[in-house]
Amino acid sequence: MKTSFVADGSRDFLSFAERHLTLFGYQVSSFKSTSELLKALKQKPMLIIIGELSDGMNAMETIRSVRKELPEAIIFHVAQTGSQADAVSSIKAGATEFIEKNSATFVRLRTSLDFMEKQKQRSSRSFLSDIKKAFIG
Repeated sequence: MKTSFVADGSRDFLSFAERHLTLFGYQVSSFKSTSELLKALKQKPMLIIIGELSDGMNAMETIRSVRKELPEAIIFHVAQTGSQADAVSSIKAGATEFIEKNSATFVRLRTSLDFMEKQKQRSSRSFLSDIKKAFIG
């Protein structure tokens, strides 16, 4: 099963995220603080959603720490503001995607995950095609 972590200080957001990610086929663990999230990274989740954490830690620092620990993880930064400067900072820190926290958050999340899955499938098919060409001609 695909694993995911959701880190946010809002109990409502955590509950909403858990419901949606379960529907998307993920096993979900949720965290309210950066320290809890960072301790649990040993479980190596595939997807990590970082929102506004209750311990006041800077999201960019959290993203950098997670990226350093798990370079292959998909990291979504979900923030209250949708400013372009925040999005750029988030991506520079190591987030895979930046999403504004609003009523369309999980639609955008699903769209991004679907796109990434299609890219991965294309890459696999291309790789298999290259192997076939190398051995078959």
